[in-house]
Amino acid sequence: MITEFIETAGVVAYPLLLAAFLMLFIIFERTIVFILNYRTINKEQYLKAIEDFDESNLGDNILHNQKGIAAKIYYNTLKRNPQSREEFKLYLDAEEVDQLPELEKRLGFLNFIAQVAPTLGLLGTVSGMIKTFQVLGLGGNPEQMALGIS
Repeated sequence: MITEFIETAGVVAYPLLLAAFLMLFIIFERTIVFILNYRTINKEQYLKAIEDFDESNLGDNILHNQKGIAAKIYYNTLKRNPQSREEFKLYLDAEEVDQLPELEKRLGFLNFIAQVAPTLGLLGTVSGMIKTFQVLGLGGNPEQMALGIS
């Protein structure tokens, strides 16, 4: 079925298949990253870690030993030693902005592929129509043209 599709689609099928493969790979990879980064520990453990935070004991803090963006954000925020709730929120927002690029990796490339793939499909359609009309221009059978268009 795929080989038949490639034969009828022509040269444009190869970049389209490559784009489809790359999109699936990026979606799969980003899904794994999101799953691993959003593994959460118990809410009580987070709250206890925040309450018991001590700058002299950074390595033993549960947030330091947890994997994932959320633990990293809280750990780095607490490391800045906020003195008030407003300062904590300010540091927390700054840390979230710092960690955001880690979550957005390769999404620009995914967007690029999503914009280019329809153009490639249209290019394939236009090149197919050109071939079909060439058959008609060479004195071909109109039935062949109808088959080429459909």
